Amino acid sequence: MKEKNKGITLVALIVTIILMLLLAVVTVGAVNSGLFNYAGKVKPAKDEADNREKINNAYLIATGKSKTEGSFISTLQQTLNEVFGENQAEAIEDGTGLVVRIGDTYYSLDKNGKTGEGKRIEAIQNAGDITRGRNGETYTGTAANPYRIKCIEDLVAFSKNVCNGNAYQNKYIVLDNDLDFNSIFSYSNYKSKYSYNGEQNAYIPDENSQTTIKELCTTGQGFIPIGKSDNSFKGFFDGQNYELKNIYMNRSGNVALFMNFYLGKEIKNLTISGHIISTTGNAAGIVYSGRATGIINCVNKAKIEGQTSAAGIVYDHQDTSVIRCGNEGEIICHGSGNARAAGISAQFSASTINKCYNKGKITSEGGNYNGAGGICGRPQSGNQSLMNCYNTGDVTCLTGWAGGMTMYSGGTMKNCYNLGTISGGNSSGSGGVARYYSEYEQ
Repeated sequence: MKEKNKGITLVALIVTIILMLLLAVVTVGAVNSGLFNYAGKVKPAKDEADNREKINNAYLIATGKSKTEGSFISTLQQTLNEVFGENQAEAIEDGTGLVVRIGDTYYSLDKNGKTGEGKRIEAIQNAGDITRGRNGETYTGTAANPYRIKCIEDLVAFSKNVCNGNAYQNKYIVLDNDLDFNSIFSYSNYKSKYSYNGEQNAYIPDENSQTTIKELCTTGQGFIPIGKSDNSFKGFFDGQNYELKNIYMNRSGNVALFMNFYLGKEIKNLTISGHIISTTGNAAGIVYSGRATGIINCVNKAKIEGQTSAAGIVYDHQDTSVIRCGNEGEIICHGSGNARAAGISAQFSASTINKCYNKGKITSEGGNYNGAGGICGRPQSGNQSLMNCYNTGDVTCLTGWAGGMTMYSGGTMKNCYNLGTISGGNSSGSGGVARYYSEYEQ
């Protein structure tokens, strides 16, 4: 019996030893694995810290050199070449400041040269197709499942489609986030090659082009308006209170973000900033010509310059209500023909402007029958109204009429006030609220 117990005890001891050896192997393996994983994490973190320190040093050196050697961006690039080696780092002017690219990692610099954490730009799947999502999902353009603009390539494609006859009638389009035309982070790939197609009046992908999409949208004629005189947008556009920043448009003829809004539905909840210029015609911020349901809760912060007329929100609208809109940008019409400058609308008829404001400087420089108004230039008939509006910007017409609300007569006005300085070149043509209005009610 004792021999049997000894045998059992020996077997148990051997099993225990084997189990302990196995546990030791597993433990050592786990520790080693953890150490290797930790080492793998430490090295990239150290590399990033080194990169940020080198960028900060390069910025300080370039700041001193640029005072005597010219352009800061070119001096910074030269310094980066010295610090990292030729073609190893790229200095980029961005809408949010400066960015330095090292490999596929981008480091943003603040105004003091402090370098932020590196981040990568991942190309947006289906960029340029507003009917498809980032992960391949399909949008139907209904109120519940609207088409989505995720990047500037999407906005460029949307413009091209409307210009070429897709009115998006009764379809819903939404802006998914702020987009800054000057920022590389607002593009799916800011280096992608595009060219201008005159027949389509659009920018299109072109591998043989020497120009990037970012360069086309920020220089030359800049961004191409959505639609044109014979092809209009007829859907619903909701900016979702996001902003299109640093939009640049410099064209002959008439110009605005949206051109013809004939029989359209709504454009709402959108802010724009930047510079919009017409060298020969009329210019506006949001819409050139509106014959639609409404322009609602939109703000213009862009500088608007028109050779003839200029307005912050819409040049001309009929049967289109403009509600809760504001202008904060400078508005200038240089003057030819019936030159009119206004914060909200250059001219309108059979319409309502309600709960709108102007804070920008308004100037009409010349032309025949010209004028300037804080809210509107010239009502075109007697069946429109201004209600619950105010102006705090200075309104100047060098040779004609000026008014805090409007330059001339027509329709009714209720509950409006002006706090801006009003100056009309025609001594009988300036007024604190309006030069003349057929019916006015404070």
